Amino acid sequence: MKKQLVNHLEKVIINWLESAELAQAVQKTLDARLFTDSDVRFALEHLRDTISRGDLKTWVDRNRAYDPTKSGGTILCLHAGNLPLVGFQDALAVILSGYSYAGKISKKDPFLLVSFLEQLQKENQFDPRKIGYSTELSDFKGLGADYWMFAGAESSLLQIKSLLEKHRIVKPGAESLLRLAHFSIAVLDDTLTDLALEDLTESILRYDGKGCRSVALIYSRMPLSKQASKLAKAGKEWLIKNGVSFNPPEHLKWKFAYNAAVGHEQVWIGNTLIQNGNPVIG
Repeated sequence: MKKQLVNHLEKVIINWLESAELAQAVQKTLDARLFTDSDVRFALEHLRDTISRGDLKTWVDRNRAYDPTKSGGTILCLHAGNLPLVGFQDALAVILSGYSYAGKISKKDPFLLVSFLEQLQKENQFDPRKIGYSTELSDFKGLGADYWMFAGAESSLLQIKSLLEKHRIVKPGAESLLRLAHFSIAVLDDTLTDLALEDLTESILRYDGKGCRSVALIYSRMPLSKQASKLAKAGKEWLIKNGVSFNPPEHLKWKFAYNAAVGHEQVWIGNTLIQNGNPVIG
């Protein structure tokens, strides 16, 4: 049962990636200027590569206790909207688990994930009654979800909790999984290979520091002086390839001028200023 479900879901994802419905969702997203074409294409290509490598099967196989036939109840997913399709993995995990999925779709990314959910609802193997979604939290009043997941800004969490309890969107004492990370950290070995450099540049520049998929801190035994020219070159090539222009914030321009005046090693990569020393976030 588990193997059949995963195989079928893979086919659904592949068909969706090539569908006219997704193409329309992409166009709506670009027309509304919610994300850049480069970021949307990157998200879709990453998903396509993940499926082609068989990562979905691998992930399910590693979860030996997973049994969709023995799952019940409802999981509410409060999706972030800072990156295109950032909530796709959460939705997929809930649907695979056998629980009913209730997705609060971000108004900052209202088309892409919905086009996938609509595709799922057309499939005979997935009960459309177990897949619900809306961009309005008020539409989930009285839902009484057994569990809930939140990905977003910590500043809005208290208000969200209050609304969930007030409108009985989740059951009293419902367990939650909260993801509030602001950035990721890269740890480099003694050598920076071409592949590692490509991945590092992608991780720094792709989403311009928006959320946990962007690298903001780098720990490395290698002196920056030995890598500065490589990083600068890779950064320029990435910007040209992806058709992206950057305008660094004013405080970083002043920091760059200060570092130059006192002789601190540094290098620009898009809106990111990399320098030697203790971590400084902001």
